[in-house]
Amino acid sequence: MIDEIRKLKAIACGVRLRILNVLLHKEEGLFVCDLVNILGIHQYNISKHLMILKNVGLVSDKKVGRSVLYKINSENSVIINFIKSMDLNRYPEYKKDIEKLDGFL
Repeated sequence: MIDEIRKLKAIACGVRLRILNVLLHKEEGLFVCDLVNILGIHQYNISKHLMILKNVGLVSDKKVGRSVLYKINSENSVIINFIKSMDLNRYPEYKKDIEKLDGFL
């Protein structure tokens, strides 16, 4: 039960929810520099939020050369399905993120 509470607290932050939303749309994962360009948030902040998401098990990372690739941890299907069920397209910043992602890659 404590793990679920920690995961819910992690997605209660708008920035982390934006990160998860973008990662859900790019299943093979993204690098921090990609997230910086898409979300328009400083690298330090993105890295800080990714560390929180990783610590609660919502994202996993893989070293690729000198960079780290982050992607959704598929073991969290309940949280992932909850995020997918949210109608985030009604919020301009979430919709803009996905439009940038589509144009970026």
